[in-house]
Amino acid sequence: RGRFHGTSYKASNWILVGQTKGRGKKDIFNEYKLPKKDIWLYPLTKEFKSTLLS
Repeated sequence: RGRFHGTSYKASNWILVGQTKGRGKKDIFNEYKLPKKDIWLYPLTKEFKSTLLS
């Protein structure tokens, strides 16, 4: 993980769903040049899981 841990997102009920690969668009050598970043989602409805999985 990077230097940020998502503490504010966790406190406001955001959900950590994964991480980016940290590659960048123009990396032609398949080397990881950019830092990996966390992906956070905020559910707008109570049935968000069933909506995403359908």
